[in-house]
Order: sequence, then C-alpha cells, then structure tokens
Amino acid sequence: MTAPGRAFADAGAQMSQSGKQLQQIGEKVAEFGIKQQRITNEKNAADAADSFELDIEERREKALKFSDTEKAEKYFLKGIKLKEEAYRKGLKRMQAKGFFTDKVNEIRTRAILNFRKEIRKRAVDQYKAILNRNEEYALRKGADVTTSEALRQKALEKGIIQIQKAAPEIGFNEVQTRLEKFTQSTVSNTLTNMINAQNADAIRIIGEFRSGNSSDPIIQDAQKLLTPDQINKIADNALKMANRIVKARNDARKAAESQANAANNRLYNSIVNSDLSDPEQRKIALDAHEKLLAAGYYVTPARRIAVESLLDLKENGGAFKATPESEELQADLEEKESLDRLTYDDLSAARGKVDPKFYGRMLQQLEGDRSQAEKNGIDLFKDAFMYTEQADAALLKTPSRMAFRKASLQFKEWVAQNRRASPDEVRAKARSIVKEMQDDFTIKMRKFRQQEYIVAYSKIPPAFRKFIPDPAKNPLDAVKAGVAKALVQSNDRMLQAFQQLLNDEAELQILE
Repeated sequence: MTAPGRAFADAGAQMSQSGKQLQQIGEKVAEFGIKQQRITNEKNAADAADSFELDIEERREKALKFSDTEKAEKYFLKGIKLKEEAYRKGLKRMQAKGFFTDKVNEIRTRAILNFRKEIRKRAVDQYKAILNRNEEYALRKGADVTTSEALRQKALEKGIIQIQKAAPEIGFNEVQTRLEKFTQSTVSNTLTNMINAQNADAIRIIGEFRSGNSSDPIIQDAQKLLTPDQINKIADNALKMANRIVKARNDARKAAESQANAANNRLYNSIVNSDLSDPEQRKIALDAHEKLLAAGYYVTPARRIAVESLLDLKENGGAFKATPESEELQADLEEKESLDRLTYDDLSAARGKVDPKFYGRMLQQLEGDRSQAEKNGIDLFKDAFMYTEQADAALLKTPSRMAFRKASLQFKEWVAQNRRASPDEVRAKARSIVKEMQDDFTIKMRKFRQQEYIVAYSKIPPAFRKFIPDPAKNPLDAVKAGVAKALVQSNDRMLQAFQQLLNDEAELQILE
C-alpha cells in the first residue's frame, strides 16, 4: 500500500504530464492551422498571379499593334501596373499579398524584357526598311551615268554616311556588310547602266572594267575597295547581261525589219506566183522587182538571181501547155529538190520546158535554201573571229573586226562569182575561208591582247616591277612567275588584278 504522501506526489506528476500533453496537442493544432492558412494564401496568390500573367499577355498583344513603339511601351507598362494593383487588392490577407508580390516580380520582369525585345526588333526592322530605301535611292542616283559626277558622288556619300550612322541600331558587323554590298552594287549598277546605254560597246566597257581601266571615275574609286574575285564576278555577271541585251536588241531589230518588210514580202511573193505568160501580170511583176531593188530588199545575191531568172522566161505564144515530157521533167526536178540536190543549172536548163508557176516555186525553194546557206557562212565568221555587232567604230581596227570583214568580203565575192553553187558548196566555202585565216587570226589576237597587259604592267608600282619581266619582251610563263614572286612581298591589289589578267590570257591561249 502506497503512502499518502507518495500517492499525492504520483498524482501530481500525472497531472503535470497530462497538462504538457494537452499543451503539445494545442500547439500542433495551432501549427496545422497556420500551415493550412499558408497553403490557402499561396494558392490564392498563385491563382491571382496566373490571371495577372494571362491579362498582361493580352495587353502585350494589343500593345504590339501600335505603330508608335514609344506609345506601345507606355500602354503596356501602364496595363501591368493597373492589373498588378487590382489583383493585389483582391487578396484579403497580407501573407497572400506577399506571396503574390514575389510571384509577380518575376512575371513582370520577364514580360517587360520580352516585350522590349519585340519592340526593339520591330523598331530595328522599321529602321532597316527606311535604311534600305535610302540605300536604293543613293544607288539609283549614284549609278545614273546620265547625270553629273558631282551629283552622283554626293548621292553615294550620303548613302555611306547613313549606313555608318546606323551602327548603334543595326550593329557594327551589319554596317560593314552593308558597306561592302553598297560598294559592289555601286560598281555593278553603274556598269549595267553603261552597257545599257544606246549604241554602247558592252564588250569594251566590261573589258576595261576587268583590267582596272574603266572610263567612269566612280567605278575607278569603288573598284579599289574590291577584291579581284569580286571584280571578276561583277564582270562575269555584266557580260551575261550584255549578251542578253545584244540578243534582245537583235530580236527587236529583226522584228522591226520583219514588220517593215511585210509589204515587200508580199511584192516578192506576187512576182513568184505571177502568170508571166499574161502580159499585164508580167508588167506588174517587173514593176514590183524594180521597187524591191530600190528598197534594197535582196540582201543576198541568191534571192535577186531567183527573181531575175524567173523574169527572163519568155512568153511562148500564150499560156503554157503541159506535155508528158514537161510533167516528167517537173517530177524529176521536184524529186531533186526534196533530196536537196536541185541546182541553179538544173533549173536554167528547164526554163521554157516547165510550167512557169512550177519554175517559180522551185526557184523560191532553192533561193531559200541558198540564202540560209549564205547566212550560215556569215554566222560561222562571227563565231570564228569573235565578232560582235555591237562594237563601235573605234574597234573596227581590232583583229576580230578586221578578220570578220576580210572573210565576209572574200565570201561575198566568191558567192557573186559562183551564183549556181549549191547550199552545201556555199557552206563548204565559208569553212575553207575560216580554215585559211584561223592561224593568222590567232597570232594577231594574241598580240592584240598582249598590249592590254603591257599597259597594265606599266601601272604597277616600280617596287614590284623589279620582280616581273617586261611582258613586251618575255613569254607569258616568265611574266606569271615574276608576279608570283612579287605577291610574296605584298598582296597589292594591282598585282592581284594583273595576275588575274595573265591567268585569263593563259586560259584563252589553251582554248585557242
């Protein structure tokens, strides 16, 4: 049995222990309540932050539609401030407001930074668009060879200054890229305008540019800033354009000639199709022939001979009467024509023995074949002697023009003396003339081109010429080797251009 004192002591201890347990339970309940409230506050703050983010995204889309970037940013920032205040007021507890502030700070900062990037990009794009228009205007005015050099220089200088001032907006790397492109476009556009000018000798203009001797002072200045590869690329593109221009001009000329000759073609066909046994039709045909002669219609002897041979047919006492012999002869001539074996001798022998209309038709066909053969011969000379119809009078003394003229005269004299030659014989004669003249032409062209790099050699600085043998007295390989030595000392652009000129000549000689 426990003593009373001991029992009271135990009872007190138990009561004390129970009090502590009750206190601990109360503390845990209070802590759980605090956590519960924190969770609720965090959720309310997160919901408000999510709604805030959606609202400012909508505000961003509206702001980006503003054309004025400054007004757009003010509108966007004001919207952020108003929405943030509204959502903060909607939260009842201070803890929730604190959580909201923490979340909103990150959302706000990210949204503003992204918005400013977009606005900045759009502002730069707008700036670039304006800069592009200014560059195009400067290039158009600067490449206009019909205006004064002073006005062109002023336009180009303004364009360059505008590009340089754009560095803070577009960056220094793009400024350098634009300046390089601007220089190339200045040269390219000016060259294009020069070869597009009326009666311009495109080949000469491009050749002078490639060798660094352009007659245009602005091209000369800009060309100094280009590499040899860039110069060659511009020249190659200009040459392609020149060929298209020449073709377009030739097509236009042929179309105009075709239209102008329409009436003469009708006259010519009326002669061939006339019934020359009828005195009235014969008189009309003779008058038509005189008109065609006066108009210079017969561009080749074959066409004129065809008509004159037809008009030489004599009237044999009335209309032509077909016989078995005439029909057989006509069939024989028609067969030869279909096999491309018909000659003027064959037709001459048949005059008066066949129907004049049939004779006229055969003459017309033969004349067409022979005219084409003569044109083939002229085209062969153009190809063989690198002739260009667009060359001006100053180039009449080049080996190319001289060889073409000599070959053409020789060919036309032979055609005039051999009026009854077949189309195949005409083409064969043209080929033989080319063969006879080819070796001499090649030698003369080499000497002619040699003068170009002799002149270029004289413009090289004396410090480098000591490494390079005189091209007027030394073979091409020796000159090239000297240039290679000089380039070891310096990558001078004049040396590089001279080396490219020599390389081009070497390639031409291989092709020859």
